[in-house]
Amino acid sequence: RLFGLTAQSPQPIIFPAISTLSLTGVPLTAAMAHALGFNTLWSLRIRECPGWREFLTRVAEAGLPVRLKTFEICDRDGQDPDSGLGHTVIGDFLGAFEGLEELFISHHGPEHVLELWRRVAHHRATLKNFVYHRRAVSVKQGAFSSPLYPHDVPDLGVLSEDVCRMEEDPMKNPLATLDLNFMGLCCVPQRLKPILLPFASKTSLKVLHIRQSRSRLGAFNVPWALFARSGLRLASPQSGSGNPIEWAAEEADGLDSASNIADPNNADDPSPEKSEKPKLRPEFRQFAEWVFGPHGVHSLQLLVCGNYTNNDSLYQVVLERSTAGEGNGLFRDPIILFPQSKAVEAYRDLLGVCRVEGELAGYQR
Repeated sequence: RLFGLTAQSPQPIIFPAISTLSLTGVPLTAAMAHALGFNTLWSLRIRECPGWREFLTRVAEAGLPVRLKTFEICDRDGQDPDSGLGHTVIGDFLGAFEGLEELFISHHGPEHVLELWRRVAHHRATLKNFVYHRRAVSVKQGAFSSPLYPHDVPDLGVLSEDVCRMEEDPMKNPLATLDLNFMGLCCVPQRLKPILLPFASKTSLKVLHIRQSRSRLGAFNVPWALFARSGLRLASPQSGSGNPIEWAAEEADGLDSASNIADPNNADDPSPEKSEKPKLRPEFRQFAEWVFGPHGVHSLQLLVCGNYTNNDSLYQVVLERSTAGEGNGLFRDPIILFPQSKAVEAYRDLLGVCRVEGELAGYQR
């Protein structure tokens, strides 16, 4: 029950003139859909709220006058037995109205992610900022391990045959019809190229964020863009499409724990580790050279990799397009470790959407 409403309650509009609503860990009911004045609501954020499927289903089925410009939905980490059905509910909701400018999704499933993306494309005329973060929960073996292991799905669950189709014909990608300014995807670099091919001929995309949640960063918060420190190996990502993803597990010196790494922006820091910088993985560098290169996304100005949903992630990688022959001629020297960039700060809110795995108050371990 929320505000005393149940499925049998009368349906008064409690908030007839509300414009922004952000809910975290709040139980929702279908009746709550009628308590909001959707004709004035332009921003709705639902984060780990039980009952969100019933709520959105009622909104879509009732034909309420939805005029949202911003919508964020974050599913709980597999604690709901119906979590796999979320993509259908989200898709039906997105198909019930038009006009979204910002859409942020973090949830479990579906296997056929492209079907959901087709519903996203329903907002092609207005959508500018899009984040899609797919999660899964696996059983983790071991005496000291949690039985439920929430993790990112690094290929987004896009089937290999769909990847091949998008490589042959970029217009097979449902996102091809969008003119996005900002895109955030939880996807390893080698799977991103087919998704980005349609944007090579566009002038809209300015920022690409390769997302990771903390469970995939490991003990030292290492993103997919960097080598692991000596003695630490990164586990290969678990595919959501049933196909293994080859991911290098090489080691490199120069990456130490948080307590031993100096802030490179602090000129007074005498730590000897200051000169030892983490190294980019070859796969990530190759992707960066493509995306900033002559056959990549010409409009892209900023490539960001890592976790920005909290303030304790140390290894965030920022690449900016080179100008006047800076860096390697394609992108400036990478900003790694406590990156301070005006360009990043301008997109801080977008980089931090869709918090997951315990970063929200409503999460139950």
